[in-house]
Amino acid sequence: MIVVWGVHRFSRKVAGYRNDFCQNCRQNQVAEWWRSFNVGHLYWIPLIPLGTRYAWHCSVCGIDPHARVESSKGFKVFVAGFFLLLAMLALVGAVVASANLSPDFFKRSDAPSLWIAVLVGLVCGGGSLLWLKFSSSPPDLSEQLQRVPRLSSEQCHYCKGKLDAEGHCAGCDVTHFPLEFA
Repeated sequence: MIVVWGVHRFSRKVAGYRNDFCQNCRQNQVAEWWRSFNVGHLYWIPLIPLGTRYAWHCSVCGIDPHARVESSKGFKVFVAGFFLLLAMLALVGAVVASANLSPDFFKRSDAPSLWIAVLVGLVCGGGSLLWLKFSSSPPDLSEQLQRVPRLSSEQCHYCKGKLDAEGHCAGCDVTHFPLEFA
């Protein structure tokens, strides 16, 4: 039996904005603060109210502007090490298996597969090392946030109306948030 469940977002709207650095776009973008009322559903029937949720989204690509979008260097080192370890284990297995140098050794069905495993492990390990060496590292977020230009704290970005002292626009009911540095 297939169970269809998930979260439905009611009354989703922009509640605020700020100028921010998006790690996915790799440039300065306006980030929007979305407000929604979330409800858990089963077979598209709303059942469990989960409450009001707020989340930042890039106005261009739609994801969280501070979400990591690339593999970390530690993960790349792990992948390269895994494939190189696999190659070494296959090499040890091939050497141990070939120690019984009987005339029919290379006729056995498992002898060529061990050497193929060594080759695959070395190729994948070498490829992983190249991936580690030549992949660009993501820009440092704290440095990029320092370079983000500030939006006007007097005029709304959307309707060009006047913002009050707290940064709220009465015309389109959004709030301007200054960018906070981590």
